[in-house]
Amino acid sequence: MPFRAYDQKKTFLLPPSLDEWIGTEHPARILSDVVNKLDLSYLRAPQETGRPAYHPGMLLKVLLWGYATGVRASRKIEGRLHPDIVFMWLAGMERPNFRTICLFRRSNLGAIQDLFIQVLMVARGLGMLRLGLVAMDGMKMEANAGCRSFKGDKEWRKEVRKVKKRVKEILAEEEAKDRIDDERYGSDKRVY
Repeated sequence: MPFRAYDQKKTFLLPPSLDEWIGTEHPARILSDVVNKLDLSYLRAPQETGRPAYHPGMLLKVLLWGYATGVRASRKIEGRLHPDIVFMWLAGMERPNFRTICLFRRSNLGAIQDLFIQVLMVARGLGMLRLGLVAMDGMKMEANAGCRSFKGDKEWRKEVRKVKKRVKEILAEEEAKDRIDDERYGSDKRVY
């Protein structure tokens, strides 16, 4: 039986567009669009010696996608920037190292927490339960749009409190994982 040939060293006549690699309905596109509409002017990007800082919007997208997909340690996020097409697309093929990702998160912790909550609530409002449920790790929310599922102000406040609590837990988990990795490998070693 003949097999379809494949070539791992295939070259292209014209370079492929990174934008074509992510489907138009992919949740990462929506995350990216939501982040692009947020006010990020107060975020501080860590300055690396000798070159301009990475864009805070790009770093935020990479962090939030990591949170949403369960990739929470800075070293693991850095490791995904190389082989994972979605991470590559969100980063525009930039490859900040784990230390830059970690410093960005630490220097903007409160802002990232607030922005993460905003993104989750927008995702929830858009019906993107997949992104919201993955990010909130098992937290259950109503998905029906019928009259009985309509939430009043009190219910929304309760839901926002749950989301805030879970976001704090996620950020604390990431910080703990980074500390453990720093102790295990040293503060300047990559591992992936």
